[in-house]
Amino acid sequence: MKKQIAKHTSALLASSARFFAAVVKPTIHSPEIPKELRK
Repeated sequence: MKKQIAKHTSALLASSARFFAAVVKPTIHSPEIPKELRK
């Protein structure tokens, strides 16, 4: 059961990381970076 949970968690992390990258990359590459991200 623990292996199943670990598998599910890693899959969830991978998909959220992909989503995060898709959202953040355009923001970072754009010249107008919000002040919150510049900290």
